Amino acid sequence: EILFLDGSITNFAYKGIPHSLRFYLDDLDSIDEGSYIEKFFSLYQKFIRAAYKLITKCILNDIVLVGVSKDSRANILIKHLHKDSKKRPPINDVSLINIISKGKAGFTKPLKFASKISPVRQKVWKAANVFQEDELQSFYLSYFVLKDGVQPIRVDSLLPQKKQLKEIQEAMVTYHDGNGFITPAYLTHKKAHMSQDYGSRIVNLVVEKIFHESPEVYKAFLSKRRRDIIQ
Repeated sequence: EILFLDGSITNFAYKGIPHSLRFYLDDLDSIDEGSYIEKFFSLYQKFIRAAYKLITKCILNDIVLVGVSKDSRANILIKHLHKDSKKRPPINDVSLINIISKGKAGFTKPLKFASKISPVRQKVWKAANVFQEDELQSFYLSYFVLKDGVQPIRVDSLLPQKKQLKEIQEAMVTYHDGNGFITPAYLTHKKAHMSQDYGSRIVNLVVEKIFHESPEVYKAFLSKRRRDIIQ
């Protein structure tokens, strides 16, 4: 069995911590109970535990987990190819693949890479008891051009599933939708996607609630900045 994620595994497993909150998470023991920081931390723990649970269940049950991203801006391959150089080209991986492949269908050899883990993230992971295993702190990365002239797509897979790399390559071809992407990820995206108008209404409801319940949070994160007013 194979499970496709609409998006990279690293974004799912390493979901970012807002820069504005990292300072508060430096000392987890000093977070005030009932504060918005404590509420965020609690919700974030639930999320990463769910992500960790999905990943470990896939490994234990021999379900191949694949993350697929059609709009990747990563420069992991560029960094790898120029790791011994003082300068590297100011382009991302997708641009490099387009230049090298000249738009022809194909795929890159899987590259093992490890995302940078900040001290704050290490503390949060330890508190949630997730991603402590070395084998879950690195991933395999490939790029696929499934049809001549289409955009390269990023494909992530798990280190413990190294023996399934050939199966992943075959699955990408099998589930190709004929337009350069894969059908399962496309259907997932369509199901989860919301219109801009609907999304704006939800955001406005959240902003209104924050304004009434926590004016200090509204002022810190949602008040207009000078450049917004000038624009």
